[in-house]
Amino acid sequence: MYKKIGVCGVFGEGPTFSGGQPVKVKTTIRMFSDYYGEKNIVALNTANWKKHPIKMFINCLKLAAKCKCIIILPAHKGLRVFLPLFLSLQKIFKFKFIYSVIGGWLPEKALNSTKLVKQLKKVDEIWVETQTMRNGLQKLGVYNTRLIPNVKYLNAVAKSKIEENSNILRCCTFSRVIKEKGIEDAIKAVESLNELDNGSVMLDIYGPIFDGYRKEFERIISKSSSCIQYKGCVDPTESVSILSQYDLQIFPTHYKTEGVPGSIIDSYASAVPVVSSRWNSFSDIIEENVTGLGYEMGNVEDLEKKLLELSQNRYKLIEMSKQCLELYNNRYNPKKLMEDVIGDVLWD
Repeated sequence: MYKKIGVCGVFGEGPTFSGGQPVKVKTTIRMFSDYYGEKNIVALNTANWKKHPIKMFINCLKLAAKCKCIIILPAHKGLRVFLPLFLSLQKIFKFKFIYSVIGGWLPEKALNSTKLVKQLKKVDEIWVETQTMRNGLQKLGVYNTRLIPNVKYLNAVAKSKIEENSNILRCCTFSRVIKEKGIEDAIKAVESLNELDNGSVMLDIYGPIFDGYRKEFERIISKSSSCIQYKGCVDPTESVSILSQYDLQIFPTHYKTEGVPGSIIDSYASAVPVVSSRWNSFSDIIEENVTGLGYEMGNVEDLEKKLLELSQNRYKLIEMSKQCLELYNNRYNPKKLMEDVIGDVLWD
C-alpha cells in the first residue's frame, strides 16, 4: 500500500468535541485504522480552520498528495469550502474521493442548490446514513450514493437492566440542550404525567447547554419539579454505563433532517428503547413497537400517551430492550460494518 487513506473533519477530546460530527470523524478514523492499519491512515483535523485558512489549505494539499483515497466529513458550513476544494485537488492528484454525510440534511440542502447537485455528482461516492436520504438524493439525479449507517464503538451491555417490577419510569434525554431538540416537550410531558400520578416518571437531561439557550433552560429547570434534573455532560466513552441505568430515552427533536442520531445508537447498545418524534428518517432507525415508539413531532399530548403506555406495560418495555441490543450488534457495530459493507471498497 504505497499511498494512504485520508480522513478530513473536526475531532478532538472533551465536551466541546462530544457532538455528532467529531464523534463520527473519530469513529471513521478508528474503523479504517483497525482495518487497514494505523500507519496507512492520515487524519486532518479541520477544527477552527477559519482562523488559519492558508495553513488549512496547505494541509489539504499535502493530504491530497499522500493519499489514494480521501474521505471528508464536513458540517453544513464546511461543505461549501471542502467539497469544491477537494474536487479541484482530485483533478490534480487523482485520488478516490468519498463524502461521508453527517446527519440527514443534505437532500434538503441540495434541493435548493443546483450548484451543489452538480458538485455532488462529481464525487466518487457519497455515504449517506439512511435510505430516506438516498431516495432524496436520487430524486435530484444524484445516484453515486452508498448506504453506510452511522456506527459507534461502544461496550454494549450483555442484557437489559430494566426492572420488571419498578413503579417508576426512568427517562432521560441525551443530546444538545437546545429548544430545537425538543427538550421543553419532554419536560412538559413528564410534568403532566406526574400531575396525574405523583412522581411516576422521572427525567434526567444530559448534554451541553447551548449558550443562547442557557438562561431560558435554567429558568425552566428552576420552576420544574424534583422529578426533572439536569445531569450535565457525559464523556462519550461513558454513554452506555449512564444510559443503561434508564428504562427509556426520549428523543423529542424538532429537526426533521436528523440522520442516524448517535444517542439512539447509544441507547440500542444500552438495551434502552426510545420514544421519539417522527423526523424524516425515523422509520429507518426506529422500528415501531420493536425498538421504540414514535409520536407526532411537537405534539406533547401524543408524547404523553406513549410514555404512559410504556409506564403501564413494563413487559413491552423489556421485550423492546432485547430488540434494541440485537439491532446494535447487527447494524450499528463498526467492526461488522467494515466486514459486511465497506470492506475493500476504497481499493477497488
